[in-house]
Amino acid sequence: MNLMFGFLLGVFTNTGYRFIDVTVYNQIESWEKMSLINPELTVSIMIFYMVIFIVDENIQGRLALQKKEFETLKLEKENITAQYNALKAQVEPHFLFNSLSVLSSMIHVDADKSSEFVVKLSKTLRYILEKNKFTTVSLSEEMKMVEDYFYLLKSRFDQAVVLNIECEDDNSYNKFVPPVSVQMLIENAIKHNKYSAGAPLVINVNVKSDAVSVENNVDLVSVESSSLSIGLENIKKRYQLLSGDEVVVTKDKEHFVVELPLLMSNADEKINMNDD
Repeated sequence: MNLMFGFLLGVFTNTGYRFIDVTVYNQIESWEKMSLINPELTVSIMIFYMVIFIVDENIQGRLALQKKEFETLKLEKENITAQYNALKAQVEPHFLFNSLSVLSSMIHVDADKSSEFVVKLSKTLRYILEKNKFTTVSLSEEMKMVEDYFYLLKSRFDQAVVLNIECEDDNSYNKFVPPVSVQMLIENAIKHNKYSAGAPLVINVNVKSDAVSVENNVDLVSVESSSLSIGLENIKKRYQLLSGDEVVVTKDKEHFVVELPLLMSNADEKINMNDD
């Protein structure tokens, strides 16, 4: 079809050019030896048209492909954003309900300690509400929150729970993790294990150069296996959506260890969660 159009364009141009040259410029002699349709001129124009057509089609095809890729990336981002927001929405009520449960058990025992507990709880909740607007937080911010959160646990369980924090590389505190991720691992350890002053639950948080690990001794209470993995699966999915990094889980009869990769940059650069 386009080849036929190119040929007809060549014929029309050839005819028009001949007519103008003869009638306007009186170049009759130069055309007398030529056929009515000059094959060389017609073919040249047809080839010129086809070259332009092919180049234009190639450019339009590339633009269409780029537009399609852009739309695909936009949809992927919107999908990731929606999934991530859904995962974050699980964190706030999960933490709040557990904390209120702790407070309800304390309030009739020690009013002064309960008052301090409320102060620490408000600080921790403020952190969750403020930082949950972001996809990641600095490890230093997360660990400050962990210390406040552990005060809440210590207020209730006293010597039955122990938290040890070690740091192999101070520069790691400038790297990033999903908000409330370390806290959720500590909360899982508290929720799913048995402990007492004589046999405490020992939680070791080790800050490495490329990861932060949370380890605890194991003495599981009788719960459904699906319940054990809810918080951990939340963290795994957030990492998958943010960076594709794998959360490493190592477990045996005595120890349970989770390693969270440290992110080198703020993932909000990749996913702007504040887009409306």
